[in-house]
Amino acid sequence: MLRRLSLEDKGVAKSAPETMTGTEILPINDDRQQSGGDNAEGDRLKDKDVQEQYWKLVSERIESHWKEFPSRSDKSSSQAERESNILLFLRKLREGILSSHRKDRFALDVYETSFYLAITFNSPVQAASSLAHLPDIISAQPSNPRGAGEFDQSRLEALVVTSSVFRLTETFPSQMMFHRQMKFLKSLCCVKDKNNVALEWISSIRISINCRNYTKFANLTCEERVKTIIRGIHYLAAIKESDDAKRQRYARIALLSAVDELRRRLRSTVWTILRSAYREYALDSDTDTASWLAKSLFLKSGDKDIDVEDWLEQCEKDGHVVKKDGFQGRWIIRR
Repeated sequence: MLRRLSLEDKGVAKSAPETMTGTEILPINDDRQQSGGDNAEGDRLKDKDVQEQYWKLVSERIESHWKEFPSRSDKSSSQAERESNILLFLRKLREGILSSHRKDRFALDVYETSFYLAITFNSPVQAASSLAHLPDIISAQPSNPRGAGEFDQSRLEALVVTSSVFRLTETFPSQMMFHRQMKFLKSLCCVKDKNNVALEWISSIRISINCRNYTKFANLTCEERVKTIIRGIHYLAAIKESDDAKRQRYARIALLSAVDELRRRLRSTVWTILRSAYREYALDSDTDTASWLAKSLFLKSGDKDIDVEDWLEQCEKDGHVVKKDGFQGRWIIRR
């Protein structure tokens, strides 16, 4: 009989809940023992029934995590550890699926969920690992994407859009991985529609980065624009009471997270330019410097606006600026 999961096994944080109540499952060992077929535990995860039992419990853990930590801002150390544990569980399951050569709908659900959660939990390595296997899994599905129904078609579109933003972020400022991704896009029917709004949006973002059109980039990636894209993709916009609804929620959050990360990457680039161009900034009421900085650094994004003073205080901790003695709202650039 499979013993109950203990989160005090090697490599798993003790701060996480100690058991997955009511069911028994494989242990999670440390990273040195994560190979799908190098030990008895890994061999058992090659069994389809064990994989599905494991997936059920991991899914319960994920839902419990969302309820306890609904906010993505101000992440605590406890939240970060829980997320790291979830990604560890998913990695173990993916390795079992890969070792068993499984490419059915179950494999698609696991890899797709892993990809979205890895983006949301800020683990680009795990996101890239999950994404690397998705084209083969999608190609192996009984329904060819070109003949899929509207819902599956839209599901593919959501994956294409989110993965494209992720690829732009992954090796920023290089777009090599994005162009490799385009080979995958061409195999999916949604790219056949030349008027696809979401794909045009992705293309416009890429061009704005290449042309250093930061104002256009800010407008393309503001929260309201991203939500408009989400509303235009049926899979992301639909609300259903099912397991698909959970993945839809993960996909929506992942897309928002990927865009936020891309804005953060480009913000760093713009900040380097501004630091070299100016000696100090005055944020007093007699100037519009605060508004200009907020716009230039993509600090305004609907409900996710970042206060300029708060952002500069963080920059002070990073050693980029220092407050000017005797002057309110004056910041001196440190080089």
